[in-house]
Amino acid sequence: GDQHIALKGHDNTVFGLDISPDERFLVSGCSGELLKVWSLDHLYSSQRKVGSLDFPTCGKSVFTVEEAHDLGVTCCAFQPSPYRVESSPDHCVETVLATGGNDAVIKIWMLNQVGELRPRQ
Repeated sequence: GDQHIALKGHDNTVFGLDISPDERFLVSGCSGELLKVWSLDHLYSSQRKVGSLDFPTCGKSVFTVEEAHDLGVTCCAFQPSPYRVESSPDHCVETVLATGGNDAVIKIWMLNQVGELRPRQ
C-alpha cells in the first residue's frame, strides 16, 4: 500500500509548501509566522535504495524562522535551479526561496546545503 509520513512542527494552519530542486529539503510556512525547513534526505534516499522509509530519521526539521512574515506565511516557492555563491570561500551552492505573507511582503531567502535559511542581501 501507500506509505505516508507526517511532518509535525506547526501549531497553526500550513498554507505553503515546496520541495527544493535537489529534493533534499521541504519548506513549509504557516499562519503563525513560522517558516520551517525539513530534511528529505532519508526519505528519498531510502525509497530509491530499498523502497522503504526510515521512519526515525525522515522529516526532521533542520531550520526554523520564528517570525518569517507578520500575520503569517501564505506561500513559498523555490527557484528551479541552484545559485553558486561566488563571494563565499568555497563557492557553495545555495537555492533561492521566495515567500509571501499576509503582511503584503515578498521575501527572498537563500537556503544552503545544510538547510539553513538566511535573508537574501
